[in-house]
Amino acid sequence: MARVALALLFLAGCQSTSEAPPPPRSLYQANIAPILAERCTSCHGAQKHKAKLSMHTPEALRAGSESGPVIVPGKPDESELVRRLKLPLAHDDHMPPKDRPQPTSGEIAALESWIASGASFDAPGVAAAKPVPAPIAPKIAPADPKAIAALEAALVHVEKADPATELLWIDFAANAPKWSDAELAKMLAPLAAQVAQLSLARTQAGAQTLALAAKMPELEKLDLRATPVDDAALGQLGKHAHLGELVLVRSKLSDASVDTLLALPALQHVYLWQSGITPAGFARLTVEKPKLEVDAGDAAATAVLEAEPAPKFSSDAPIPGAAPVAAAAVSLEPVNSVCPVSGAPVNKKYLVVFEGRVIGFCCNKCPSEFWADPEKFRAKLP
Repeated sequence: MARVALALLFLAGCQSTSEAPPPPRSLYQANIAPILAERCTSCHGAQKHKAKLSMHTPEALRAGSESGPVIVPGKPDESELVRRLKLPLAHDDHMPPKDRPQPTSGEIAALESWIASGASFDAPGVAAAKPVPAPIAPKIAPADPKAIAALEAALVHVEKADPATELLWIDFAANAPKWSDAELAKMLAPLAAQVAQLSLARTQAGAQTLALAAKMPELEKLDLRATPVDDAALGQLGKHAHLGELVLVRSKLSDASVDTLLALPALQHVYLWQSGITPAGFARLTVEKPKLEVDAGDAAATAVLEAEPAPKFSSDAPIPGAAPVAAAAVSLEPVNSVCPVSGAPVNKKYLVVFEGRVIGFCCNKCPSEFWADPEKFRAKLP
């Protein structure tokens, strides 16, 4: 019996030593591939290749999309993957689409860290590599339920900006025009510590509300489009340390507000078309804060994916139903040098014929606004 037992022990020992341990997983396999599989590959995987992009294998990631590389090793800020993940949720280029589950801040940080380290697909994984630090969620006290209930009773949208924290997204869109500056400040004051995203578009927000916004320590996104906010009111923001995105479309600013924007240390994106800031102001922002993404409404960063060929007609006869074109419109040189809608310099790619004259615009959005009410802009034409 003793000999049998020793033989069994010997065989067991041989079996255990002959089984090789599984190869260690790389950092990409352990940390990055699961994020891409969860958030990206339903549209960019083995079955679907939207924009000719697949992300389910290292080879596919290296190949990029029809527009070029999506990862620039060592440079997360220049990587299209990171740029699209960090765009505002409502932006047309934001990925994943806003109706799909969004990556957490920790997942985005992991992707940035991997790209910053060189985007290696073979570097050692969790056991041997430096772990990717997860961002520390701010310790925020729970919001006052009575203050939230008061806003909801007034048809204001309130929800958690991040399910893991007490931070809030508040949007006054449902009945925006009724909200005065004083009423906004009064309703928001009890929640100042919890507000992370705040939309005041089309309200009467002004100096009083922005003075309160300056005291919201976690405020990241502020939408002031179509409000009466002027230079003095915007100046109330001071040097807000956390504000990263600011929408000032159709506000009442001048180039005096450029100093305020330059003083915001965390500002990454600002939307300024029809805000009153001139092309000279845009240029100063670009030069003095080169990493700031300034959207002046010119759509300069939008890649053209496809263009229709120029139409060809069988004769010079007028198109049925079209208004006759005066002979003066034969020249394709616009009569204006400044866009009548935005005030920005004309881009000769965007031309229309109006009353026999070629009118130039700064971007592809302005012609539609012009045609909606040409008389509104007639005085701005030479």
